[in-house]
Amino acid sequence: MKIYVVGGAVRDQLLGLPVHDRDYVVVGATPQQMLDAGYEPVGQDFPVFLHPQTHEEYALARTERKTAPGYSGFSIHSAPDVTLEDDLRRRDLTINAIAQSAEGQLIDPYGGQADIQARLFRHVSDAFAEDPVRILRVARFAARFTDFEVAASTLSLMQSMVKNGEVDALVPERVWQELARGLMQTKPSRMFIVLMRCGALQRIAPESAHLAAGANDDDPQKANSTWLHSIDVAAAQQASLSQRFALWSISTGDGLASLCDRLKVPGECRDLALLAAQEGRSITIANELGAEAHLAILSRSDAFRKPARFEQLLAVIRWRDSKSNAQLEPALHAMNRSFSAAAAVDAGTVAQPINADSSLQGAQRGEAIKRAVLDARLKAILASGVPPASKPKKKRFLRRLLSAPFAIASALVIGFLEWLWQPLLNLMMRLGRFRIFRWIEGVIARLPPYAALVVFAAPGLLLLPFKFAALYLIGHGQKLLGMGVFVLAKVVGTALVARIFSLTAPALMRLNWFRVGYERFIAFKKKVYALVFDHPWIRLARRTVRTWRERFRHWRKRSA
Repeated sequence: MKIYVVGGAVRDQLLGLPVHDRDYVVVGATPQQMLDAGYEPVGQDFPVFLHPQTHEEYALARTERKTAPGYSGFSIHSAPDVTLEDDLRRRDLTINAIAQSAEGQLIDPYGGQADIQARLFRHVSDAFAEDPVRILRVARFAARFTDFEVAASTLSLMQSMVKNGEVDALVPERVWQELARGLMQTKPSRMFIVLMRCGALQRIAPESAHLAAGANDDDPQKANSTWLHSIDVAAAQQASLSQRFALWSISTGDGLASLCDRLKVPGECRDLALLAAQEGRSITIANELGAEAHLAILSRSDAFRKPARFEQLLAVIRWRDSKSNAQLEPALHAMNRSFSAAAAVDAGTVAQPINADSSLQGAQRGEAIKRAVLDARLKAILASGVPPASKPKKKRFLRRLLSAPFAIASALVIGFLEWLWQPLLNLMMRLGRFRIFRWIEGVIARLPPYAALVVFAAPGLLLLPFKFAALYLIGHGQKLLGMGVFVLAKVVGTALVARIFSLTAPALMRLNWFRVGYERFIAFKKKVYALVFDHPWIRLARRTVRTWRERFRHWRKRSA
């Protein structure tokens, strides 16, 4: 029986980093011998034991054979005749395939020390391709070891794994686990860059497909990726996981909720991200708003019950918008001032006279207390120097009222593709699990930029005859049939464009004129959205939809 230290402990020792945990591999032993020596068994899939004194993990040397798609489809073989080299061959990267004997001798059959010197992530063998989790691990290592690069051969292998559909077999819980660990590393942007370069991010989080611009640029500040830079700035300031996730997820736009559902994101991270998306714009213009608006933002953010989360929210907005908004700091200062003033109100003192009023009963008393506390907080905000909101003139009110139908119609038109985009993309990704569609998607993903552009434009051109046919039917009295054909063509076109764009985005973004045009389109869309969705009727409708969606989600969880 021989025992070796393996994996990360040896790697970190060679890099001069502190070693916190050690993993051991045992060669030439049987499970019964380990039990006889006092070790406690803990492994379910293969023999792993805890040392009787140190409680460190000791695994018997083993080999693995791929038996099914995904990261769990393996057959494990562990026996005394399995050598150390056999065990090290199944590991992911050469820098993790170094062992150290009890005498301090290094066993490095696959060149891990040379790759440490060269600062390269290189796969040990083609067995790397059998486990899609390794793609996420390499990306996470890139975020931790910021002076390492992925070897060209390893990146090519990762791209092949994505095209072959291995990544699609990953379960959300494991994806989130690896992404969360990567987000908490020194430079999280490098994790996303690696995932985008191999095409994995577009598969595990298609909501981020449009963020792939600059994926071939190792410097996120040079790429079209302000969101990557903001995450690195937040990491440098020891931001929490919730804050780092929010900076990524709010960049996906309306795909945020879908992303959270897909990855089964923990509630704390989800809540902060949704809050940043919903209140971000209002907070960035807080110095232009009145005291009533400040109080409304604080109430919607639940700032008085969760002050720490509200502080995290302001930090997220600062990291996200500091480079693009010169007026941001005055706005954040105004919100902080209002929050401090309103939080200083003693709700218990305000409630005392109302509690003493015997004429008030139950819900009536509660409503009176709530109203009194809000009034007291509003007075405190006004006293801090924030002016009251100016009352709209009657003509302005009537004009906004009359424009409401137009605002609703505009929202429906410009939001049609946006609302359908993510559900249809999810549907198309399910079709991609079939071999023929997977092959087609692989071909599309490998296209050069201008060929990708032709394929991207094809659905719109192919569906034009159907749209003309719809107009012809409407013009000849067949309105219902014509509208049906038009809507069907729009839905099919959106589904095709959504999937094709997720596959071709990295290639298209290498065309400078396309990237510039895309950036301008996104900026224009945001402006239009801001104008339309700022209308009171639209805001009320969106709040109502969110409320009922949350109620439905809560009901579904309880039913399950």
